[in-house]
Amino acid sequence: MSAEKFKPQMEMRYEYGPDGRVARISTVDQTSSDGSTYGPEKYVVEYQYDNVGRLVKKIVRENSDQDSTIYYESDYQYNGRGQLVGERILRWDSTLARMVTTQNIRTTHDLGGNPTLIETFDDNGLVLSEARTYSSRMLKNP
Repeated sequence: MSAEKFKPQMEMRYEYGPDGRVARISTVDQTSSDGSTYGPEKYVVEYQYDNVGRLVKKIVRENSDQDSTIYYESDYQYNGRGQLVGERILRWDSTLARMVTTQNIRTTHDLGGNPTLIETFDDNGLVLSEARTYSSRMLKNP
């Protein structure tokens, strides 16, 4: 028996940027090859980073070569202290033929780095707020 019969159906492929961070992860279906040894990419996740190495965008596509449609997109924002202050997740809505907000979170931090206000917005602008307080003994050193 050849080793070809025992290869897994799906394979994960990782690509790294020049800085060593993951730039792309692809899931490849090896059972339905299109004239090549390996089959087409099924799912592709691409990562983008800012100048200091923080993740700022994550994009999910079904197949980057045959379909460039973005199905999910996540954007991340940071404040001057490097704390995550915004996270927005969008998904493709085929009925509306546009991206819609699945989750939009804004976070405010105190000087100790603790999250003090977390606001979650939906696609219609409705907001759910969660406020937190910390005693001075619980504050982290700035």
